Amino acid sequence: MAALIADMAAHGADPHHIWSGAPVAELPQLPARPVAPEPAFSDVPPLARPRCSNECREHPEHIYFACFDEPTKLRDSDVDGIAVRHYVGWTRQRPPIHRVGQHGAICRDSLVGIVPGTSDDEEAVKANDSCPQCGKPLEYRPRGMRPVGMT
Repeated sequence: MAALIADMAAHGADPHHIWSGAPVAELPQLPARPVAPEPAFSDVPPLARPRCSNECREHPEHIYFACFDEPTKLRDSDVDGIAVRHYVGWTRQRPPIHRVGQHGAICRDSLVGIVPGTSDDEEAVKANDSCPQCGKPLEYRPRGMRPVGMT
């Protein structure tokens, strides 16, 4: 607080004339925070990527997939009310296990893996890939619930 009072005493209450109507172009510029580039995973299929730990904080986005022993209804998912044998999800939450846990303990306990990936990768996995654990298709939504363009 003392530093703020000393600065105001030396430079006045509005040294850059922010409050007195100075043109925006003349105001001092704040440094821009560097933005991390989007991950370039397109050359490696999602399920061929190295697995992340449940606590991974390295990647900005993750895909996670679970394989259930019997049809299971999950909370807070794109299949609310439908019992599924597999679930594939995408998250920006870090660590990704937090998002997995929002579906319930059964999803966390049945987790097969977490890999870095985007929401587009998630849709591609759902449409094209098989479960690395049981070998069955990962697509679990009825045709009417699938995004346009998926068969």
